[in-house]
Amino acid sequence: MGSLWTLSFVRGYLELGMLEKAEKELARLPLEDQHRPESLSLAGQILMARRQWEAAIEVFAIGRALHPGCVDFYVKAAYAYEQVGRLQESRNMWQLVPRPVGRSGFAHLNLARCEAKLGNLPAARRHITTALHLDPNIRALLDNDPGLVQLLNTPGQSN
Repeated sequence: MGSLWTLSFVRGYLELGMLEKAEKELARLPLEDQHRPESLSLAGQILMARRQWEAAIEVFAIGRALHPGCVDFYVKAAYAYEQVGRLQESRNMWQLVPRPVGRSGFAHLNLARCEAKLGNLPAARRHITTALHLDPNIRALLDNDPGLVQLLNTPGQSN
């Protein structure tokens, strides 16, 4: 029960931007609880909030190794890779995300973003089309991303 309270405090401190307090609370967890998915995810999120992307990537790799079915470690690693310009690795993470998220419109939208940044425009268009097919509500997200919406509206592209 104590670990649940500690994780709750860590989440609260993280949401308030009180990163040092969040880290201290997380460090109070017993060692066996520090390797649980929630604990590792929060540790990575603290590092991301500190913009320590490479360290966060390492934490998420540990999370994937220990908990390969936990989607969170793939999605957050993909984001961290993108932040440091490692777009190939980001794309790879999106391709590895476990189901059902890995086959969702959300994943395809993010794959499209990676492909576009890598210059793979035909692949980006395919992922946008798939994202819209899987989840028509993705259109609202596209409308807020001028680069992707431009790809979708490129002449000769059918939706």
